[in-house]
Amino acid sequence: MSTPPKPQTQPETPPPTPQEQREMTPEQREFLDKMNKLITSAQELSYALALLPTNLVEENQELKELVESARNVVRATWEFHKYIKSRARARA
Repeated sequence: MSTPPKPQTQPETPPPTPQEQREMTPEQREFLDKMNKLITSAQELSYALALLPTNLVEENQELKELVESARNVVRATWEFHKYIKSRARARA
């Protein structure tokens, strides 16, 4: 009596885990590159603002307004960055 041949089984591939990164599309890569450039520029602006002499800023009203506007841009960029990161985590 011979035993029936065993059916051939293919090795199962495990389902992808949430930790696995899927490959990014060119559009996603472009978005991230532009986002990184924006964040880097905001950081550079923030450092430049920190180096301005306080007495010089206080004495010149136009410069004071410019510095305040620049700080608002840095703050808004940071908030946008945090928002994008939180949305990315929520989608994963």
